[in-house]
Amino acid sequence: MTVRVPLYVKLMVSYLLVVGLVLLPTAVYLRTSLIRDQHARAHAALRRELEGITPRLADAPSGQLEARVELLLVTLPTRLTVVDAAGDVLGDSLRRAEKLENHAGRPEVREALARGVGYSIRVSATTRERTVYTAMRFPREGPARGVARLSVPEREVVAAGAQIEGMVRNTAAVALSAAVLLSLVAALVVSRPLRRIASGARAFADGDFGAEIDVHLNDEIGEVAEALAALASQLRARLVATGAERATLQAVLDDLPVGVVLFDAERRPVALNGAARALCGLEPFAENARGAELPRLERQPAAVESVLRDGFTVETNLTLPWRPGATLAARWFVHFGPEGDRRLGLVVIDREATARVEALHDALARVVASQRRCLGDLRDRALAAELVTLLHQTEALLAPPEVRAENVSSLRVEDLCRAAAGDLSPWCESVGA
Repeated sequence: MTVRVPLYVKLMVSYLLVVGLVLLPTAVYLRTSLIRDQHARAHAALRRELEGITPRLADAPSGQLEARVELLLVTLPTRLTVVDAAGDVLGDSLRRAEKLENHAGRPEVREALARGVGYSIRVSATTRERTVYTAMRFPREGPARGVARLSVPEREVVAAGAQIEGMVRNTAAVALSAAVLLSLVAALVVSRPLRRIASGARAFADGDFGAEIDVHLNDEIGEVAEALAALASQLRARLVATGAERATLQAVLDDLPVGVVLFDAERRPVALNGAARALCGLEPFAENARGAELPRLERQPAAVESVLRDGFTVETNLTLPWRPGATLAARWFVHFGPEGDRRLGLVVIDREATARVEALHDALARVVASQRRCLGDLRDRALAAELVTLLHQTEALLAPPEVRAENVSSLRVEDLCRAAAGDLSPWCESVGA
């Protein structure tokens, strides 16, 4: 089951993600740079103290060095460790009464002996906590007599920075809370017109093309709303035009004296007239089902395939299983769909009715001939004149229509060829000619 996540939730999460991506690296950078700055400040402060201590140790006579070291250990508040050039501890503020191990391997002591000043931040072997060390050799020039080292616990160094870090965290929390509220408001503002557009689109899908999309914004969302409204207007106009065309087509089909059935691309009946319903026995409840069976009846599939392949009209006898005894003729022809594809059409003719009309025509012709022979025997001139008028009217009905000069328009051969090419062009394109 797919869980639907509202758009405003996605927008809010995206805003929070952006804020988090900004705040997290900023907080990490501030904390790192703050600690680095605090360490640098501590090293600088310890170095300044050592610059005042090492001259006093360097000036001490050989026999008085340890006494001067002891004096400094008592007076200085900061932990002081003094070692000789070999690394042996001459004194330590924390372990004054103890004999400490050799400090020649301490990194800050080695660096001080090599470069004059050494720095280190590590876990103290004495206190077992991280400690900031700064060491300086004495004297600064010439052979080294020893190294003086000052140290402070790192927790004391970063105590001031912890306050600033806490302030940064509090500020970040306030900023994140504000970002949550602002992002929620922004997401709701953005998603509201989108919900209106979605509601309008659903109305269009249900056929209500008169629904109004009440979104008037001067941005991309407004452009989407305008485009959707324009699309609805065009579809509404197209549907009206299609309905009018379909009504016109149905009116023309209903006026024809023969049955006509038009099929779609799947050979389902899409339009037919009353004559086709009467001749083919297409009852309302079975009109579509029986209409779709017409191309599949006996002797019809071959004619249908020939028409769709060649484009020429084919006439066959049509036998309906649900109307036994009916003598019908089927004339299959091609009509073209909106996309130029070939579709099937059917004209149904009642052979018996045609034969009856022809017989009636012949009978009327014989009646006219016999009456014309009898005109000479009539004594009543008025009756004879009336009979002559009636004969002329009957002969006019029986005679083929007269072609008059005013009803004939001249056409050039070029126009006839162009018209023929226009009528045949869809068929030529369909067969690749």
